[in-house]
Amino acid sequence: MVASTGNMRERGMLYTGSYASDQDKSVPRIIEANGITVGFLGFTYGTNGLPVEQEHFASLIDDTLADQVAALDSQVDVAVVMLHMGDEYAPLPNDFQEETAATALDAGADLVLGGHPHVVEPFAGPVWYSHGNFLHGQWEEPTKVGGIGEFTFSGARFMPTYTVGPPISYDHHVIPLVEAAEYLDVHRWMADLHERLNVEVVDYL
Repeated sequence: MVASTGNMRERGMLYTGSYASDQDKSVPRIIEANGITVGFLGFTYGTNGLPVEQEHFASLIDDTLADQVAALDSQVDVAVVMLHMGDEYAPLPNDFQEETAATALDAGADLVLGGHPHVVEPFAGPVWYSHGNFLHGQWEEPTKVGGIGEFTFSGARFMPTYTVGPPISYDHHVIPLVEAAEYLDVHRWMADLHERLNVEVVDYL
């Protein structure tokens, strides 16, 4: 985590959910775009059995989540909360995902973005339960289809993507799903996403 956050800082990338130090964690993640302030928080259900030796290493989903979201919401126009949770490879969210997303929304989140299932899950109101894989292509087709969301406060669009490369390796890259015909049935996947996601699915953003 220290190396990852260090690399992102060197490249001027915003990160949240894991921090280099307690001081780093205390700095709100806020950007301004077109005169609108947008803040970000990230939380995880757990760490795959690894001990959290210091609190700043991982922001866990716990009873402090609502207070943290409310504090961010008081400082920004738009509060975005990212939640690492859910059942791996499940096409639909579980009760814990729905309850945690509702807690974040009740506390002031304007948009909730989920991850961890490794497959695309539905968009429901201001909650996208899982964007699927993006930097972690696996073995089965559903784990190679992910996407990039574009959100406004009058709607959302979703551009499906496909991870090209050997499973569980660093030798891969991401392409728009519509350009992945040599790897899978693009028309079937686009039709499935149109039907399941309850949002406009587009070839490109």
